[in-house]
Amino acid sequence: MNETKHTPGPWGLTEHTGPRDITCRRKHWQVSQTLGGQRGVAIVFGPEAGPNPTGANARLVAAAPDLLAALEAAQCSCSISERESGHITGCWMPDAIAAIAKVKS
Repeated sequence: MNETKHTPGPWGLTEHTGPRDITCRRKHWQVSQTLGGQRGVAIVFGPEAGPNPTGANARLVAAAPDLLAALEAAQCSCSISERESGHITGCWMPDAIAAIAKVKS
């Protein structure tokens, strides 16, 4: 398995509204590491008008380390179970392996 290159989780969110500087005049979310010094990971901006999925997008980004860990645990658990029983774990496993590889590449 490849070594993790991303900022370790858990990640949390901070909502910002208003003029902090010239580039941040609209509502946005900052995704940061919640342990070890609040290291910034990403800033998620939404559209200036229309439906605003910014909060949902930011929550998805913040959940990434947890989602990766869950996929890795499921892959490991299913691999052990598969070896013991000889049964195929299901059609989702190739998608999980591909998602993990996308993160680790």
